[in-house]
Amino acid sequence: MCVSICTDGAAALTGSKKGFKAKVLEVSSNIMFNHCMIHREALASKKLQPDVNKVLLNAICVINFIKSKSLNSRLFTILCNEMGSDHEKLLLHTEVRWLSRGKILSRLFELRDEARIFLLERNNKLSEHFLDEQWLAILGYLADIFEKLNCLNLSLQGKNTNILFLSDKINAFKKKILLWKNYIDDDKFEMFSYLSEFLSNNDVDINMIKEIITTHLISLQTNFNARFEDFPKESLGWIRNPFHFNINEIKLGNLKISEELIDLSSDENLRIRFQENACDTFWISIKSEYPELSKQAISILLPFASTYLCETAFSTLTIIKNKYRSRLNVEADLRVAVSNIKPNIESIMSTMQAQVSH
Repeated sequence: MCVSICTDGAAALTGSKKGFKAKVLEVSSNIMFNHCMIHREALASKKLQPDVNKVLLNAICVINFIKSKSLNSRLFTILCNEMGSDHEKLLLHTEVRWLSRGKILSRLFELRDEARIFLLERNNKLSEHFLDEQWLAILGYLADIFEKLNCLNLSLQGKNTNILFLSDKINAFKKKILLWKNYIDDDKFEMFSYLSEFLSNNDVDINMIKEIITTHLISLQTNFNARFEDFPKESLGWIRNPFHFNINEIKLGNLKISEELIDLSSDENLRIRFQENACDTFWISIKSEYPELSKQAISILLPFASTYLCETAFSTLTIIKNKYRSRLNVEADLRVAVSNIKPNIESIMSTMQAQVSH
């Protein structure tokens, strides 16, 4: 009954000889394996050019110096309050959290004056970075680009997604990268809010900044193309809209399926139903009338495109089973927490005996 398995790409899961994938294929060779698209996005955005990566590492060092000691953290909070800052604290960098980079860089860039003063008071050499306008410009760019990557990451999360829906998001982002590069070539930076504001208020060598940003954008696009080399799937356009396609451009590999697709596309009643229902709901509803065609479409829409539901369950489990409830049997609690079905409290209570003392 299993059609496809979605993994996070770990070697233990995808090993072709000794891994989980090899064991599964021994039982059923027809099962497809998908690499989670959210993990792909995180890996594609993780690799940075040396000039950009150096700024990121310096920013992390600044944050660690202030956050590593509780005294420094408290004094920095007092300084922020005295200066009337919008924020009181920096955010600690966590490598395993996908959205961490964008958040810590945005906060540090907003509190750059406070961080500079704090480091100068403690004679820390890291304060020299905040006197370097080029370094600050790259920091602003990093805050902007990772904020956009975070928005992409969040758009890939959620329930009821499929490969076609998420591939559209990825393809749109790759086109945006090309658009941003063209704008940078024309000395336009309005798509990067932090960087644009900083450049308008400071005298910075734009040519040097342009070269670094353009190099990073090209590298980012290359990484996305490599991680998503099997996308987009133009040949699956008939699944998105079976009433608008060119039969000569589709290779279904089966005469019967092709004939069913032609019959379906000529049915005006089904066209109306398609417009009123979700894509997956529509293909399931015509299973009895067009069995082979429906099976082909469902085999593409059914597999999980990401491990979002699994990651959600892990996050829920860490909340339920904490150090104060380490011996709790969480099976029933976890089922209720991750399910969309609301429990019938009255029915459950009717089967229980009330405490006699009450």
